[in-house]
Amino acid sequence: MQKFSRTGLMITLLLMAVYSKDTTEKRLKQLEEKVNAAMAKAGISFGGEFRSQYFLSHLGGEAADTSKRTIETNEFTSVDFDITARPVSNVEGRLILRMHQNWQNFFSDISNPVFSRWISIDATGWDVIRFNAGDFKAKFSPLTLYAPQIDMLYEPEIFSRQRNIAMDELFLGNNNRILQGLNFGFDAEIYPLFDEFHFALLGTRLRNVETSIQNGSKVANVIEFSPVEKIATGANLDTRFLKSITLGGTYIYIFDHKGSMEGSDTTVDTTAQRTGIAAGRAGIDVAPLLELDRWNLGVSAEIAMSSDDSTRFDTVSGFTENTISGTALDIKGSIGYSMKERFYFDVTAGLVRNEPDFRNELAQSPTFVGERIMNIENDSVVGGTFIPQFYSSYDAMYHTVFKFTPSQGTNRWHKAPFMKNSYTHSIFTRDELNRLRAEMDPSLQLVMPFGPATPNRNGITGKIGVGFSDYGIEVKGLFDSFDEIDGMQGSVMIDATTDSLVDFPATAFSRFGGGGSFDLSALAKVLPFPLRLSGSFVRAQADNDGPEAFSGNNYGITSDFTNLGLYYKFWKRTALLGGVQINKLDFTQGDSIWGQKQLHFAGGFQWTVSPGADVVFSLGQIAVTNTNDDPDVDAGAMDFEQFLVDVSLDVVF
Repeated sequence: MQKFSRTGLMITLLLMAVYSKDTTEKRLKQLEEKVNAAMAKAGISFGGEFRSQYFLSHLGGEAADTSKRTIETNEFTSVDFDITARPVSNVEGRLILRMHQNWQNFFSDISNPVFSRWISIDATGWDVIRFNAGDFKAKFSPLTLYAPQIDMLYEPEIFSRQRNIAMDELFLGNNNRILQGLNFGFDAEIYPLFDEFHFALLGTRLRNVETSIQNGSKVANVIEFSPVEKIATGANLDTRFLKSITLGGTYIYIFDHKGSMEGSDTTVDTTAQRTGIAAGRAGIDVAPLLELDRWNLGVSAEIAMSSDDSTRFDTVSGFTENTISGTALDIKGSIGYSMKERFYFDVTAGLVRNEPDFRNELAQSPTFVGERIMNIENDSVVGGTFIPQFYSSYDAMYHTVFKFTPSQGTNRWHKAPFMKNSYTHSIFTRDELNRLRAEMDPSLQLVMPFGPATPNRNGITGKIGVGFSDYGIEVKGLFDSFDEIDGMQGSVMIDATTDSLVDFPATAFSRFGGGGSFDLSALAKVLPFPLRLSGSFVRAQADNDGPEAFSGNNYGITSDFTNLGLYYKFWKRTALLGGVQINKLDFTQGDSIWGQKQLHFAGGFQWTVSPGADVVFSLGQIAVTNTNDDPDVDAGAMDFEQFLVDVSLDVVF
């Protein structure tokens, strides 16, 4: 058995690099090769993380119901064991297990189950072949296989840490899709044709009949219902030659397995999916051809086409075709310059045109669907349905509860306990995406709610970044302007008692803003440790003039998001953390105006006990206030706040 872990070896080698004067990319590559060589042997290695947390959320404000619970805590100790077993040097099995104890029900929780978070068999051959069976991560391109994530400009570190923890519960990050099935890859340099050659094949099941436990004493994150098994297969090719030209292509096929359908031996009329997505990519970076080492000057383009049968079929007589097709186009140009580590600038501009009928759930399914996390037992119940009246973007983004034990009246059709998290790696169906379109958080997902592949968008996008490393200064800006290609249907009031569905014109979307980060220790050399200040402001808008035949049905949404952050390491192992976030939402419809302001602030410190062991303490508050220009509406009755206390200890081994 190995007496060291990959984590421990990485720390040792990285510490060696810190005291080495050679910090070039070549040196880092050599260190990585040493790690791979040391770990590529038969045996078992262990890694993982212990984590303990006390988190309190006290609900208050005019909307809070004091007859219900106003305090909710999340108190637990857990450990994740990351076990890697290698029967031979190029084949390994990876298993991540979680043992979790909640302090709230320590004496009544008879069993403390072990949860399997990740199971995979991973193999490599001849340094060019890779194979995964079980759980795996994959990403092709923004229009083919891609996981859209929230884009936050200069998010305060005290909050970004919490978001990373919530996302890591589902292994999300770097826009990777989390899938389960088979994955094969071939990555090599094929001299003299290709500088890089990457080929991948995958097969994964996206939905199964009765996917999750619906009523059982198990922790469940998302309860999925599906009348039929849904499967996806795909192939991807990316190449680079002449050091500057890239070519690639992707084909993905998503289909329903008819034989898995209940009653498939009899006549069943339902909607079956057979969707094919084909994409091609090309790009060129002119700088290597001109031997401009410090410059980046290139252009790239990707076009994807989907063909969806949307077939209504009879399992006895067969299929009846009803094909819907759509295309998506993404063109980008970039120019940049860097002067070693002293100065850089980078400008990127793009053109997007995604038709309304472009369909690809593997690129359009969002990884964030805002859910109420803390204090859900104070929500109202109408007709057996919970109304998330205390929803805030910050509660949804930054909080997660692995094992929540509710009271009997608050089990939300799930037998206790269950998991609370707004992040998901589910692949949504077309009908689910259509429903989500009206439910996405406008503070965070107004312009492109389903990522770069969002259908029914036509417009331009741009980003700019400038940095002065010697002075610890960095500035970024962004600009997006999109229009719907086709307007959507909406409801308008005909009179006081009836309404009707009519065609609305195309909606215009825009987003612009900027921000910066400043490390005062780089300016004031007397400061021995980092003192970083950061801030950003981003405005997102959606405007629709309304149908001409029905005046007063124009509407608009404006979201102003402000971030302010502080990180000050005032001692070798101790840092002060602070953050303020303000989001102001304004809604207009006709002559009516109403708004909502969400304020989030927190302060605390981080103490590194030793490398890999950290204690974080913070105090904060979320406050939501509402306004309405209608004098008959008491907007203040919906105001609330959450007082937050967070103490956590992490030990990585």
